[in-house]
Amino acid sequence: MHPRIDAPADPRDHRTGVTRRRVLSAAAGVAGAAAVGGIPIPGMSTASPAGATRRPAGDRPNIVVVLADDTGWGAFGAYGQQHVVSPNLDEMAHEGIAFTEAYAGAPICAPSRCSLLTGMHTGHARVRDNNFTVTGDEPTLLPEDTTFAQVLKRAGYATGAFGKWGFGPDDCYVPIGAGVAPGVAVPSEGGGGPVGDLDQNVGHDSHPLQKGFDEFYGLVRHHHATEGYWPSYLWDGNQRVIIEENEGGEAQEVYAPTAYVERCLDFIEDNADSPFVAYVGLQNAHWPNHVPSTEPYSDRIGWTEEMKRYAAQITLIDTYTGMIRDKLVELGLDDNTIVFVSSDNGPTEERAAVGGGDDPRHTTPSVDSAVADIAWDMTGGLRAKKHSMYDGGLRVPMIVWGPGLVRRDGTTVGAVPWQFADVLPTLADFAGAEMPGDVDGVSIKDWITGESDGEVRPLYFERPPYAGLNVDGKQNASNTYVQVVREGKWKMLRYAVGHTDPNAPDEQWDVELFDMAADRGETTNLALLNPDVVARMVATARASHAPQPYAREPWPPAS
Repeated sequence: MHPRIDAPADPRDHRTGVTRRRVLSAAAGVAGAAAVGGIPIPGMSTASPAGATRRPAGDRPNIVVVLADDTGWGAFGAYGQQHVVSPNLDEMAHEGIAFTEAYAGAPICAPSRCSLLTGMHTGHARVRDNNFTVTGDEPTLLPEDTTFAQVLKRAGYATGAFGKWGFGPDDCYVPIGAGVAPGVAVPSEGGGGPVGDLDQNVGHDSHPLQKGFDEFYGLVRHHHATEGYWPSYLWDGNQRVIIEENEGGEAQEVYAPTAYVERCLDFIEDNADSPFVAYVGLQNAHWPNHVPSTEPYSDRIGWTEEMKRYAAQITLIDTYTGMIRDKLVELGLDDNTIVFVSSDNGPTEERAAVGGGDDPRHTTPSVDSAVADIAWDMTGGLRAKKHSMYDGGLRVPMIVWGPGLVRRDGTTVGAVPWQFADVLPTLADFAGAEMPGDVDGVSIKDWITGESDGEVRPLYFERPPYAGLNVDGKQNASNTYVQVVREGKWKMLRYAVGHTDPNAPDEQWDVELFDMAADRGETTNLALLNPDVVARMVATARASHAPQPYAREPWPPAS
């Protein structure tokens, strides 16, 4: 059993037990579990909730954003996946829209999530790379970096964040392999709490409660969320909550993603009578492949244990989203709620180096789950994976569901390219909220509701160099500065040659141009045959980059 964790009633009590009011069972033999193709799906009910009173759709819908981690464009059945099951998401895609050309903010975690939260593409965003993996400095948001939670909170929404945050310090975090017992705090310079009070996080400018969220339950630091499927503590707002059942990393009783989702369900119940936005940041399916159970794949012949764990990670994303959907239906909120489900980037080669293992305190190579990416076609035929600026790293699943709000002819708009920077203005549009005037994204609300069929416009991405993995050959290595423009059927990749200067003359760049309508796998470079297209897109790239620090307009506006 893998139950939720309740915050202590007394804020001075930092230790908590576990209640069993609601349980997600991810173990084998779940009574009454639904089956898809004869495979039991834990946590999915086949019956519709009884007694639900639907609330009519209105001008201020509720909003849920579910963000998976390192989950490829082809991971779900709605995108053609044949080996790993996702019945809830497939049904939601059928009832809503499965966008086929939605792009993350970046092919790596921190800048992608920054773009999602703030509406800025990586030519302007505060966080543009994963350099913290080398420097040790946590990616942080500044006070002027407005999130969609701040925008919606100002419009009267209740706001909650649950799960992986990834921006800002945590004095209590101790990395695996640091030679210190888990849960023993090692204060770091510039941390989030005062010296001597390591159970309190007084509120760094980059933390959720300072970024517009009324409620936060999860993990602050990026690497903590990477390692923390069985964490020894979670943050409840600015209060550290010890999980005794997981101390030492051995008991494995409280699975963090389950705890996040259960807390999100509480938040939805508590705010059912007023508009709310819930942001759920799952670790799944980032390495290591830690799951409570390998169901529904335990009996799969020819699959290694690592492959089963990896597949179970993907299906857990589906199960959690189904739990949220079912709660909305149970409360009669489904006609007035819109749900976005996506991933921060494509699947990762990192699993092959550090991605598996049963022991939650350590990671071991998981070559077979990296092979599974190929065998199961987790990129859906797109080129490359995470870190890469080819579409296997950048293009992500994006399912938008809302029976009372979303058009049913989703294929009409599904193939129009858009990106994470568009999420903030879209949510603001749905909420009727005023937003910063300098965001890069645009609202796609009218595409979703059926009032328009979308429009072609240039999308911009860049990836600064950093000492990471060398993926997909020399041109796409992590030590190369890359700019990308997608406009209609065209996609341009522009690689710096021996420099990192976005204003360098054209002869110091290698350019690739692909016709994405005819060549989804980005195999044939058409740059020499289309110089006018290249010139236009290079001009867009030059205009879209601004050096750090990028000055934002003040928000909220002065009254």
